[in-house]
Amino acid sequence: MGDHYRIRDLFDLRMGKTPARKETRYWTDCDADWVSIRDLSGFGKYVGKTKERINQTAIEECRMDPVPADTLIMSFKLSIGKTAITKKPVYTNEAIMAFLDKHTVPLDLDYLYHQFSSKDWMESSNLAVMGATLNKKTLGEKTIVVPSIEEQRRVSRRLERVQNQMSLVWRMLAKADELVQSRFMEMFGSYGEETTRLLGEVAVVQTGATPSRANAAYYGGGIPWVKTGEINYTTIMQSAETISAAALRETNCKLFPAGTILIAMYGQGDTRGRAGVLGIPAATNQACAAVLLDVEQCDNLFMLQQLRMKYDELRGLSLGGNQKNLSLGIIKAMPVVIPPIELQREFAAFVQQVESLKTDLNQQLDRLNTLYDSLTQRYFA
Repeated sequence: MGDHYRIRDLFDLRMGKTPARKETRYWTDCDADWVSIRDLSGFGKYVGKTKERINQTAIEECRMDPVPADTLIMSFKLSIGKTAITKKPVYTNEAIMAFLDKHTVPLDLDYLYHQFSSKDWMESSNLAVMGATLNKKTLGEKTIVVPSIEEQRRVSRRLERVQNQMSLVWRMLAKADELVQSRFMEMFGSYGEETTRLLGEVAVVQTGATPSRANAAYYGGGIPWVKTGEINYTTIMQSAETISAAALRETNCKLFPAGTILIAMYGQGDTRGRAGVLGIPAATNQACAAVLLDVEQCDNLFMLQQLRMKYDELRGLSLGGNQKNLSLGIIKAMPVVIPPIELQREFAAFVQQVESLKTDLNQQLDRLNTLYDSLTQRYFA
């Protein structure tokens, strides 16, 4: 489709810096955006508001050069390939590379964004091992496909259309979740202390376990074994690993029935406090709290929504230092409202209707993702 060019022949590569954290004067009274990998992972196509800023003292004393507006930046360490476009001058940390156009050939910024963000930067590289990173030299030797500027613009327009459709579906999914929350508050927002119970009074709350990795017979037996990162959406239909019947017999693992609510007791990022419900029988590891409700008093979809709305409250109650966690005691002591079961079931029926819509939207999103991937493989190979 086009010629292959080495990165270093097209761009001057500029790494960012992190001013010394111990110098608090660098991090007070700040007005300059400073992009970290965490920021970059949360942006869309364009650089947005950064979580941290630096001041002019840091910029001058650390000799930091700004990344100009309309420049492509990309993470090249740890979370490799996160890409965005600057809309104004910013500064970045040392794990982010800025690609300053040398004007060797005409380049369309949107075209570059799609190619950089979809490229497998570790492909055909002996760097593709745990903990490996790219560096300025190895990144500069990588190649990209560059057709005529007219073709670049045609490709970027087509990919933009697909991504815009994906964004629309994502917004519809978010609106569906907002609709469920709104209906919950409409039906149950006025219920007070007279209907409040502790979760442990209306449910058995317990954890799973991790079978010994030293015993290969415990793994791969076909019984879903859920970990905290897999707690998402309304039902959990898949797990990355399975365990065997022997693991259930000989260890503390338990098989929880479909409909069991799971709460992440600890985990990376925003995982802690997340709640989901099993769509099929499954075991869990010890980081998942399984909530088995008294079905005469509680509907699982009703309770799931209530616990999801208590996400921030649960996280705020977490204990520990750097690795905060929720204990079974904290979860059991969580106050929950228990309105009449008939109303709970009415709400659950509404949730099921919304979930049916979300299933259709997620299938549409999968098709669009597949289309986008096939187009990038076609255009950028």
